[in-house]
Amino acid sequence: MILATRSFRSLGMAMLLSVVCAGCAAVEMSSTKVELNQENKITVDEARVIVQAIFKSDELQHEITLEEYQNEHSPEFYGFEALRSNPGGSANVGFYLVNPWTGDIWDIWSCKLVENPIIKKIQNKIRQHLKLSGTAYNKAHTLKPFCYEDVPSH
Repeated sequence: MILATRSFRSLGMAMLLSVVCAGCAAVEMSSTKVELNQENKITVDEARVIVQAIFKSDELQHEITLEEYQNEHSPEFYGFEALRSNPGGSANVGFYLVNPWTGDIWDIWSCKLVENPIIKKIQNKIRQHLKLSGTAYNKAHTLKPFCYEDVPSH
């Protein structure tokens, strides 16, 4: 089940996602096999800044609200639901999971890394601050969260 932690609006979408995945088997993540230092992680606030960078060049950037949520299939990742005001339509813009060791952003619906020059600049500053070794970064960069495309069709 996916839990919304801040917004009542998110609850409807979170419940929908729970229903969509109610019969899904949990996909074992490779991250359980990777040992990473728990202290060398970004904060949830730093993760939020990186996700906000997705929308920096978007004309809707001021209308986007990020709500934290926890994805039970990828609890080590920071989760955000992007919302915008859309009377009469869906407020959801997307669901994103952030790798706390690298700042990599995953779109959980397309199961792709989200990248742009603004994101890369912020990630590089955060990674320098964390002082991850090349080996630790490479291990952490291989972590992939649970994605809905990983669920077999019934």
